[in-house]
Amino acid sequence: MANTVRMKRSAVASKVPTTADLALGEIAINTFDGKLYIKKDNGTASIIEVGTGVTDGDKGDITVSGATWTIDNGAVNLATKVSGTLPLANGGTGQTSAIAAISSLDGWTIHGSGTTITLTAASTRNHLLTGSGYQPTFLLPDTATIPLGATYTFIAAQGWNQYINTSTNSAITASGSGIVLRVTCVSNVSNAASAWQASFAGATSFSGAGAAVLNASPQLSYPLLRSPFFDTNTAVTAGASTQGSVNLSALQDFHTITTTALNPSGVTLPSPGAGRMVMVTNRGTNPVNVYPATGHAIDVLANDTPISLPVGDTLVLYGATATRWASNIANIGTMFQAWDGDLDAIAALSGTSGLLKKTAANSWTLDTSTYLTSLGIGSLTQAWSADLDAIEALAGTSGLLRKTATNTWALDTSAYVTSAVTSISFGTTGLTPASATGGAVTVAGTLALANGGTGSTTKGGARTNLGIAVGTTAPASPAVGDLWVDTN
Repeated sequence: MANTVRMKRSAVASKVPTTADLALGEIAINTFDGKLYIKKDNGTASIIEVGTGVTDGDKGDITVSGATWTIDNGAVNLATKVSGTLPLANGGTGQTSAIAAISSLDGWTIHGSGTTITLTAASTRNHLLTGSGYQPTFLLPDTATIPLGATYTFIAAQGWNQYINTSTNSAITASGSGIVLRVTCVSNVSNAASAWQASFAGATSFSGAGAAVLNASPQLSYPLLRSPFFDTNTAVTAGASTQGSVNLSALQDFHTITTTALNPSGVTLPSPGAGRMVMVTNRGTNPVNVYPATGHAIDVLANDTPISLPVGDTLVLYGATATRWASNIANIGTMFQAWDGDLDAIAALSGTSGLLKKTAANSWTLDTSTYLTSLGIGSLTQAWSADLDAIEALAGTSGLLRKTATNTWALDTSAYVTSAVTSISFGTTGLTPASATGGAVTVAGTLALANGGTGSTTKGGARTNLGIAVGTTAPASPAVGDLWVDTN
């Protein structure tokens, strides 16, 4: 029975027939794209392109032999099964063996055991030692053409001994698991052997001598080398200015304080492990008092005493001992002022003028009252005088001031007659004038002297009181006590 092949045609670009367009056995031709399509039905009908190679409609295995297979650029997921070797030029190593492939990566060269390799200035700088048993021996180049700082790195993947020699046979031997040895050229004097320094990682034993030897003990046990820990919290909030209000994490070394609501605010450091470094930066708006942990100290300050960290500043501290931090703020008390609550309060005052007045502990105000600013010497105040100082120092309560020497005074309590006295009574003690050979007593009015005088203030009275008969001839023999004055 003859079958009729039916053809369908389209001249529309990129047009592909659907399963409804074709019956089994029918062929569709796109004359614009030059493509041929048929209908396939293995229980599920589909349209496939024929005559152009492998399409995404073919889900089976693909076998390619004797030809070059080129994959277009794009996202391609492949599972390959290669009989023999398959070098990948782009995206691979371009090699077909493991050793050659690794040698092609980043300048690393693979070496087996029991060989001697003489290195030159043109040699690769990175060497991976494999195999078992005796490791290869490397001869370092002795030539002025080696640049200073040139470094060769050797990794013993299996962890056996490795031997590094100079051309003069100065050897280094290191043993351990996963050893990394680096040698760096530190001298390349013309016409002389190059000098090298070596560093180790992972060595459990070490020996050697000569220019390539760094020291006789490659392992560092103290100080402990570690990477710094950065505080990932970029919004540290300081607390009150008291020890322990906010404790900085002991797991971080770098702390940035961004919020300082109080003036001043406060944070507390972790314990100062010897050799540790901690950095605290204040990015807030108020100063921060940085306290040590309880019982610890900062610099020469007393235990539990803080350091004030101004806005925008950074405090770097080093663990001097297990209980004391050493800071980058040197010479506290000379170049820097130790923290003080009174000074903090004074610094926080916002006025522009006035007199400081303390109102409470660590509390100050600016007093803008009007005060006397001039001494007023000669009117309000007395100019200083040594005599006045001596008078002020007198301890008596009464008496007359008497100067006894230069700038020396005393209180005299003796009785003196003044012009205000109108009558003087001396009782029976009498009045004894000081001895004198001259002078006079001047009396306003008359002065009758009762004893030792005439007792009268007139001549006649005086003669009468003296018993003198004036103008009478005195008797030849006057009586005792009579006083006669012969006026003839």
